[in-house]
Formats: sequence, structure tokens, C-alpha cells
Amino acid sequence: MKHLLLVVLLFFSTPCFAQVFKLEYRSPQMLIMVHDQNLTRFDTEFVYDNTNTTIPTSANTKEKKISLSSEQVNEMQRLVRKSGFISLQDYYGAKEYEQFHPYTLEVNWQKIQKKVLFRSGQIQDPRPQAFSEIESYLLALTK
Repeated sequence: MKHLLLVVLLFFSTPCFAQVFKLEYRSPQMLIMVHDQNLTRFDTEFVYDNTNTTIPTSANTKEKKISLSSEQVNEMQRLVRKSGFISLQDYYGAKEYEQFHPYTLEVNWQKIQKKVLFRSGQIQDPRPQAFSEIESYLLALTK
């Protein structure tokens, strides 16, 4: 019986049964992906050969990888739980038919699957505080 208990404890304590923490932040020129203690940031710089158009002629993307400490991951998890992010509506800001720039935060962790879209438009509606707190933390980590 002791051996069976030991096998069960070892089986469930292996990383394949750990709760994976995934967070994704998207802005018009940036993508930040967190997968447990691995953070990857992609920055895209658009090149405009013709200044009379809003259509870029090319794009350059830079990638930056960061290993996060368990304290940094715990802080992100704390922000997700305590900031009110889980209770946010699915979208904020400009209406669908208005011109806007999309900013999204998506979390998949434990039983949480939440995606929030903030549409930054002509009239500057403020981002929800919970959205801003997580966004600011991510941006500070990747400076």
C-alpha cells in the first residue's frame, strides 16, 4: 500500500500534471506570450516607403525571450486573480464600427479561460483597471 501511494504521489507531482499558466497580450505592434516561466515578446516595426498611405511596404519583427522567476509568474497569477480581470466584460472601448486599434489580454490557467479586448479609438475610453495592471506588469518585465 505504501508503494502504491508513493507511485500515485510521484505520478501526480510530475510536470505534466502541473497547471500550465498561459497569458497572451496583443497590441497593434506587439505580441507577448507567457507559457509558465517562458516569456516571448515580438515587436513589429512597419516600414512605409510612401508617406501618403497607411499601408506598410514591409515589416520587421524582433523577438526577445525571457526566463521568468517563479516570483514573477506568481505575481502575474496574483494579478489575474485579485485585480478583477476574470470579472471583466469581453470588450471595452470603441464600438465595432468605429476606427480602433485592438489590444487583447487572454489568460488560460486552471479553470480560467478569459479573453478581454480593448478597442482604442478616437475617443479615449480608459482601459479597465485590471487590464491596465496586467498590461503594465508585462511591459515592465519586457523592457
